[in-house]
Amino acid sequence: MKPLITKRNCIQGAIIFTLGDSCAALLTGEFQISRLISMMLLGGTLYAVEISWYFAWIECRFERQGFVKG
Repeated sequence: MKPLITKRNCIQGAIIFTLGDSCAALLTGEFQISRLISMMLLGGTLYAVEISWYFAWIECRFERQGFVKG
């Protein structure tokens, strides 16, 4: 079983989560550097783990039903 937390997952999670939140904050006029840093930390930890677990769960579920071959 491959690890759920990898450097790549953490970096991607931090970038994706931060960009999405920053765009929304800029549109509403509530952008703050402290919020940017906080979202980067959250995205690099919680979001990266959550997405990895979710896709691992989907993979297991569809393997049991016979949809995934290989």
